[in-house]
Formats: sequence, structure tokens, C-alpha cells
Amino acid sequence: MQPRSDLGRAPRAIFVLGVVLLAACGDSDGSGADSGAPLDAPMEDAFVPGALCSNELLDGHETSVDCGGPECTACGAGRGCRAASDCADGVCQRGFCLEPSCVDGVENGAEVGVDCGGECGLCPEGEPCTANSECESGRCGAGAICAAATCDDGLRNQGESDTDCGGPCERCPPEAMCTTADDCESLRCVLGRCLAPSCNDRTRNQDEAGIDCGGALCPRCGPGLTCTLDADCASGDCNAENRCE
Repeated sequence: MQPRSDLGRAPRAIFVLGVVLLAACGDSDGSGADSGAPLDAPMEDAFVPGALCSNELLDGHETSVDCGGPECTACGAGRGCRAASDCADGVCQRGFCLEPSCVDGVENGAEVGVDCGGECGLCPEGEPCTANSECESGRCGAGAICAAATCDDGLRNQGESDTDCGGPCERCPPEAMCTTADDCESLRCVLGRCLAPSCNDRTRNQDEAGIDCGGALCPRCGPGLTCTLDADCASGDCNAENRCE
């Protein structure tokens, strides 16, 4: 059996070793001061703006890895988002950025205006433009804005059947293009062209009082036919009901 005096040496040795190690942690003058920089010294280069946007991690205010939020670039389609500003194409739905489309209410993709231009159709009045061909009116006006179509702009637009006539404008002269009889001065549209009026076209046109009669160009009207003046009637009598006697 080991003598009792040896059993007491082990705790004392451990205690002495602890004191020595504790002293070693201090400086040589025993002041206990840290030989490194003070704890309140500023940490230079602790954070570099934008550094989190290229670390291949989802951190900071990012909405997807290295994109979105106020610090990083906007995210592409299919990436996570919280708001439209997080997405490169300005459309965030159900937490994901969407591909640009012609019905998303945002000017994106190859569009020159909201949902128009590029692959999306012509732009209406008031939308931005870079060329006449991008506008419904065919007129990219002052300030690079699509101008309104008119009936004297020298262009076929706004539903006109021919340049500045037909549709919402005045009726077209003979030989102009037409889609309906109402597009033509003669009220006769045949094979897409307005015909010249005549006194035997079975249409009341020119200045005729009745169909193919009356007025200054056609023969006078017979009994019972429509008239506006006595001179329209063969009888020389246009009654109160505007009928030739």
C-alpha cells in the first residue's frame, strides 16, 4: 500500500500547475493587460458592402441565393422574391419571380411600353415608342410617345379601310379600298373596292332624291317615288309626304 504522505502530493501538484498556467496568461509585468488590440477597437474590413451577394449563400436580406433585397441585384425568373423590386422583370407572384409576358402589366422583356412593342403588339396612344412601327397609329410623335391617329395624318390606321377614309373617317372615293358599302361615297363596295356612283346602280347615292332618280344628275322620279323638290319629279309635283304625284 502507498504511504499516506504520497496521496497528498497529487492535489498539491495540480494546484501548483494551475497557478503557473494562469500566470502564463498574463503579460510579463503582471498587469494582466491583453497584449493585442483593445476590445473596443474598430474592426476594419469586418463587412464589405455587397460581399454577401456573391458568397453563394442565402443570407442578409436576400430573397434567393445572392439576389433580391435592397443590397443585391434583382433575381431572375424562378428565383424567390418578396416584392416586384426583387425581380429583374418586375413581376413577383406567390413568392417567385416570373418570366416577362405581354399581359403582366409591367414594361419588361423587349417591350417599349407596358405590354406592347417588341413581341407584344402595337402600342396605343400615350405609350413610349422608338419607331412609328411600334404604334397603333403608326405615329411615334414628340417625346417618343405614340400619337393619336387622325383622319388627316396620311396613314391608314384606326380601322380605316383606306388612307384617311372609311371606318371612323369620311367615306372613300371610287377605287379606294373598302370592307363594307358604308366605307364608300357611292355606298357600293365590290371586291374590296369602292365603285363610282351611277344612275343605274340601284343605290341612292350622289345627290339623288330617290333610287337612281332626281337630283341634278339623274332622270326625274316617277309617281310615288321619293322626292325633296318639285324638280325631282317627272310630274313637277312633290307632295307634302315627299312623294312624286
